[in-house]
Amino acid sequence: MSRRVFFFIMILSSLFLLNGCISVTRVFTPLEGSFFSGPVNYEITRIDPGKTKAPDHFLQILKSYLEAGLRGEGLHDSSRPANYAVDILIKRYKMRAAFVRRHIGLFSGEDGIESSVVVIDKSTGNIIGESYVTTSNIDTNTTMDDIARQHARKIGRYLSGKDQ
Repeated sequence: MSRRVFFFIMILSSLFLLNGCISVTRVFTPLEGSFFSGPVNYEITRIDPGKTKAPDHFLQILKSYLEAGLRGEGLHDSSRPANYAVDILIKRYKMRAAFVRRHIGLFSGEDGIESSVVVIDKSTGNIIGESYVTTSNIDTNTTMDDIARQHARKIGRYLSGKDQ
């Protein structure tokens, strides 16, 4: 194999390794094991874009994915009253334009969202859990829908007690 082909394969392999999603969850107040001993039914009471320019349709997609994930875990049932409220405040939101992603590629930066997630006991009004979730992706094929799905999955892991 010539040096030129080897060099090309190494660069291509490196770019594939750099291509992907990064998610970080920082838990400030964990939902302790005893929290899950009784029935848990979450209601997503608020997804606030804060000072970001997150569009309403993105917030709806995020809420839809989050509710579907929680339903799958048995933690969201809209037919019965919720005992815990979930407030989400978007701290940072950035989506690159599709043209920029496709034509400039990895050098165009990243798409991402950071949010604060607060769990409130509806009977007392006390905050019983708090987390900060960051999801970012440098993939050139990422869409708004992908970021919302990935972020909802990370929030769902926190709310289900898997990321504590």
